[in-house]
Amino acid sequence: MLARHLAQNLAVLRQKHRMTQARLARASGISVRYIADIEQGCANPSLTIVECLAVALCVDPLYLLSKNEEWK
Repeated sequence: MLARHLAQNLAVLRQKHRMTQARLARASGISVRYIADIEQGCANPSLTIVECLAVALCVDPLYLLSKNEEWK
């Protein structure tokens, strides 16, 4: 369940920031392939990775893991 929320939230927030996966990768220090895997729900990132993504997107890490109904 959390992986699905993370996948959706990450993709939506990245697009809202008009960031490509490559740009988010550079900003977060995470590989493009791993970001793609997370967005597809194929990866189970550590809390450290979630925190790096949150910092790059200027959001609280918990926001990435929360259920956001308004995006459906």
